[in-house]
Amino acid sequence: MVRSTKLLVIALGLLAAAAFTPQAAKQVSAMPTFAQAYGLDCKTCHTEVPSLNAYGRYVQRTMYAGLDPAAYKKEIPIWMGETVGYSSTGAPEWQAGNVEVHAVGVYPNWTFHVQQWIWQGNAPGGLDTAWVSYNGLLHGNGHIVLGKMPGPGPSFWSMWSDVSGFAAPAITIGEHTQALSANRWGGMLAYGTDKYVVQAGYYGSQEDLNGAGDWAATPLNALDKGYQFNAEFQRPDKPVSVGLVGNIGSFPLAEGGYDRYNAIGAYGQVDPTKRMPGALFYYQIGNDDNPIAAGIGARSTAYSAEVYFPILARHETMLGFRREMTNDGMGNVINTGEINLAGRIYKYLHADVEAGLATGGTPVWGGYLWYTQPFGQW
Repeated sequence: MVRSTKLLVIALGLLAAAAFTPQAAKQVSAMPTFAQAYGLDCKTCHTEVPSLNAYGRYVQRTMYAGLDPAAYKKEIPIWMGETVGYSSTGAPEWQAGNVEVHAVGVYPNWTFHVQQWIWQGNAPGGLDTAWVSYNGLLHGNGHIVLGKMPGPGPSFWSMWSDVSGFAAPAITIGEHTQALSANRWGGMLAYGTDKYVVQAGYYGSQEDLNGAGDWAATPLNALDKGYQFNAEFQRPDKPVSVGLVGNIGSFPLAEGGYDRYNAIGAYGQVDPTKRMPGALFYYQIGNDDNPIAAGIGARSTAYSAEVYFPILARHETMLGFRREMTNDGMGNVINTGEINLAGRIYKYLHADVEAGLATGGTPVWGGYLWYTQPFGQW
């Protein structure tokens, strides 16, 4: 009980620190404390950190309840990360000021995860993640989750090694940018087994700790609010997952009025095997009834597709080719493509290099070097 109280104090301390720092963008993250506590290699859950394989997706969608809490008792549940990033279109191009702190708890009936950026983009960072999950419902298969978290959807939205995030779930329609893959404050109910999972939640602000209580409906703060849901078939011992994801919400417009929107998407993912490369595909259709306060609706479409395969198995190096398209239904069609080379350099040190090209644009280069450090056991 004393140790549990200490961990709650740590989590609340990180939450309190976020109140004094500005907003930070969402960042993918692996869990080196899990690898250390259970004596496993990172490849148990990842094809290449932070991209998840079938077992890793199972751990993620159960809110870590699929792990044995007894083996986590002696683990110091805090780890830190440092990222050096490069972007040929950035200002500055190189950014070394990216330091993150995580606190992760695994207990018989509850789990939590808090990620606070101490420094991000060479500036004071913000709160990325802060959720608590009660996992004691329906024989351990049901979960109630509260806090700031990724919305229900495929694992590759939040846990993927590519430099660029996926365009399809973040398509902009008029004044509104879809937030299917964003970390937002809200609550979620989930039920899952070792064969499938169903999730549904209500979400609002993407801000720091101050966003937890911000649910105002006035257009002045342009708060995007809505429901998001996901249903997925996936076994932890099989490389294939398929699912449906969607949302329904409203967004206040600067000119007055609201854009009421909805989107539905289908996805599939196959992990690489000895005979076949890995692949993922996502296709989305959206409807916005008033995207620019003009009274004219828009029907959007978007897709993301990627093929990826190991080229240096010893270092778990993945080469990926991605193609994406977004059509906002208002005359703007964007086609993009990326090539990513990601790999583990040494234990908790990972890197990715990306070349990107958009229609009518010049090549864009990006990359990162990411080091994570757990702190052993009590």
